[in-house]
Amino acid sequence: MTPIPTTTRELHLERYRRFAWLLDESIKLPFLPFRVGLDSIVGLIPGAGDLLLGSMGTYALFVAWRLGAPGPVLARMLGNLGVDTLVGSIPVIGDIFDAGFKANTRNRRVLEQWLEAPHSTTRRSRWIFIAAFALLLLMVGLSLWLAWLVLSALLTWVRTGTF
Repeated sequence: MTPIPTTTRELHLERYRRFAWLLDESIKLPFLPFRVGLDSIVGLIPGAGDLLLGSMGTYALFVAWRLGAPGPVLARMLGNLGVDTLVGSIPVIGDIFDAGFKANTRNRRVLEQWLEAPHSTTRRSRWIFIAAFALLLLMVGLSLWLAWLVLSALLTWVRTGTF
C-alpha cells in the first residue's frame, strides 16, 4: 500500500500519475506483453479522438506549472503532447504510434525527473527543445526549397513546353 500524500505538491503529482496511467497504460492487451490506455482506444475515433485526448493531456502542463516547472520543461512536455496529437491523427499509422509513444507517461517521467534533479532536467529539456526547433526549421526550409524547385520546373515547362 502506498503512503497517503501529505502535501499539495504530492497530491498534484499523485493525481497526475493516475491520470497518465489511465490514458497510457490502464488496459492490458490479451496475449501481448503490452499495455495501452484510453488514449489509444479513444484515438481510434478519426480526428476528434486525438484532439480530445491531446487537450486532456494539457493537464500535465497545468500540474507542472503548479509545481513551478521552468519554461524548458513545460516546452518539452508540450512538444510531447504536440507530437502525440499530430502524428496520432494520421489514420492507422497514428493509432499504432499512439500506442507506443505514450506522451502522458513521457510527461510524467519528465516531471518526476525535474522534481528529482531540477537543474539537469531543465538543461536537458532546453537542449531537446532547441534541437526540435532546429529540426522544425530544417523541415520547413526543405519544404520551401522543394516547393520552389517544383514551381520553377512547372513554370519552365509551361514557358518552353519542355520539361
